[in-house]
Amino acid sequence: MGTIIALFAAFIIYTIYVIGDVKILSGGSDKAVIINNAQIDGWTNGSKAWEFFANTGWSTIDRSMTVLQGVSRGVVYQDIKPSITSIEAWEIKIINSRNKIEVLPEKDEKTQQIIKQLYAQADIKSLVSDREKGPEQMNGYSRIWADSLVYDSATKTSQVEGNIRIKDNNREIFASKMEINNADRTAKITELARIYGKNFKLVGNNMTSYLKEDRISVENDVCLILRHKKNITRIYCDKLDYFSKTNNSNMSGKIRIIRKDMITFANSGYYDDNAKRLDVDGNVRATITKNKKTTKISCDKAKFDTSTNDILCTGNIEIYQHGKMAVSKTCKYDSNSDKVTLIGDVRVVIEKGHTLIKKESADKLRDPEVRQSLREKTTITADQFEISATKGDTVASGNVVVAQNGKLSKSDTAKYDEKKEDIIMTDNVYMEKEGQWVKTNKIIVSVKNETFDAIGNVETKFIFKEKKNMP
Repeated sequence: MGTIIALFAAFIIYTIYVIGDVKILSGGSDKAVIINNAQIDGWTNGSKAWEFFANTGWSTIDRSMTVLQGVSRGVVYQDIKPSITSIEAWEIKIINSRNKIEVLPEKDEKTQQIIKQLYAQADIKSLVSDREKGPEQMNGYSRIWADSLVYDSATKTSQVEGNIRIKDNNREIFASKMEINNADRTAKITELARIYGKNFKLVGNNMTSYLKEDRISVENDVCLILRHKKNITRIYCDKLDYFSKTNNSNMSGKIRIIRKDMITFANSGYYDDNAKRLDVDGNVRATITKNKKTTKISCDKAKFDTSTNDILCTGNIEIYQHGKMAVSKTCKYDSNSDKVTLIGDVRVVIEKGHTLIKKESADKLRDPEVRQSLREKTTITADQFEISATKGDTVASGNVVVAQNGKLSKSDTAKYDEKKEDIIMTDNVYMEKEGQWVKTNKIIVSVKNETFDAIGNVETKFIFKEKKNMP
C-alpha cells in the first residue's frame, strides 16, 4: 500500500474556494470549515493551483491544513495548465506549512490499495505517445499507476516510484523508479524498464524519453524482442533508440541477434516496423545451425525479414560450411527451404575429407594473382551457387567451371553430393584436353579421389587422373 505525494513550492499562501455544502464552526474546535459533497479549488498568486471534488472534508482555523475524503476528479495545475488530472484517492491532505499535498490510499485492509489513475498531458505522456492533444481530449493522455508521486514545482520535476505502469492505446511501460523533467520534457527510468507493444517487448536498465524528438533512448543490457506469428527475433545491444510514432528503432554497440537456428553479430542496426525488416551492418557474422550442420556467413550488410526469417546479405560475402568455402557479391538465405544462395561472381573451394578450410582461402579466391595457389584443391566458379544448410549438398548454375589439379571442365549446371564427395556436371558439358574443349554428356569430379570421370555421347569413357609431376 503506497502514498501518492505531490510537492508544490509555490503553496506558501493559498486561497480555498468551495462550491457545495459548507458548514462554518465557531469556538471549541480546531476545525473552522466542514465540507460535504463539494468542489474545492486552491489558488495561489492569482492562479488556480488545484481542484478536487470531495464527499467530506474540513479545514483548520489557520488554514494550515485541509483534509478531504472520498476525492475524485482531482486536478493539479502548472503554469495555468493541468499537469496531473483525474486524481482519485480515499483522502487528501493539503498542508500549507510543509508546502505539500498528500494523496492517501484506501485504508480498508481488504481493499489494500486504491487504484491511482493519473492522466498526464505532454510531459508524462511523452514516454508512450506523441499525440499533442489538450486536457479536454482524454485520448491524448497516458494512464499511470504508481505507489508514490512527488511533484516539485520549483524544479518542475516529478519523482515516481513503486510498481509504475504507464499505458496508452498502443503500448505499456513498467518500471520501479522514474524521474520526469517537465522543463526539458524528458523522463528517465534509472532501473529496469520494460516496454510492451503489439508485436514487441523492449527491456533495459536505463531509459530516457525525449518528447520533442519522439524518441526513447535505452541503454545497458538492452533487449528487443520482436514477434510475428511464430517467428521470434531477440536483439541484444548496448544502446537502442526507439521512435514511438513509427515503432522503428536504431541500435548500436555489440549487436547480437538470436533467431530460430541462427545467431548473428553486427556493429549497428535499424529496425523498420512497417516493412518488418531488420538491417544490420559492420562486420556482420551469422551462424546457421540445422541438423547439427553449421553454416557461417560473413558480410558487410544484411537485411532480415522478421516475418519470415529470410536474410539478404551484401558486400564481401564469405560462406563457410565444413569442407566448403565460398565468396560472392550477394547471398540470400531462404528459411523455408533452408538454402543459402550465392549470386554474382561466385567462387568456391571444396576440400577433400571435409577438411576445415582456413579463412585465408577466401582472400586467395578473391585475388587473381594468388588464386593459382589453390590449384591443388577443387574449386568452382559460377554465376549462382546454392548450399543446403541441412545436408551440405550444393548446386552451381550459370557458366560453371570446375578446376582440380590443373584439370578444367565447364557446364551449365553442377551438383555436389557431400556424402559421396562427388561433383556431377550436366547440361552443355565440356572438358579441356590438350588445349581443346571436348564435349561430353556428363562429368563426375571426385573430390576425394581427385579424378575427372568424363562420359561421352557414344558410351565413350575417359578417366583422367592426377599427374604426379603436374605443377
